[in-house]
Amino acid sequence: MKSRKSRVLDKSAWSQIAGFDWSPDGRWIAYSCALSQHTSAIRVCEVKTGKVHAVTLPVLQDVSPSFDPAGKFLCFLSYRDSIRFMTISTLILVSHAV
Repeated sequence: MKSRKSRVLDKSAWSQIAGFDWSPDGRWIAYSCALSQHTSAIRVCEVKTGKVHAVTLPVLQDVSPSFDPAGKFLCFLSYRDSIRFMTISTLILVSHAV
């Protein structure tokens, strides 16, 4: 940061923003954002412009985003199905084509 100023890139009225990861080129931050009391989705923010893009829809809980070393894919855990008290989790890869 040349200006040494801070700015708010995004916020959630429901919970803290968590599980963030910087892209290898430093242009993007991926994070999990609560969109209701029971749902969270993955978002990416272009650091230079502050523009936020939704990566997933708020189905249940999408968390722990992580860019691959080349910055071409974004991986995250998704808790989308519940069977009684057991939660099924899935690791999903998303092509980084923004």
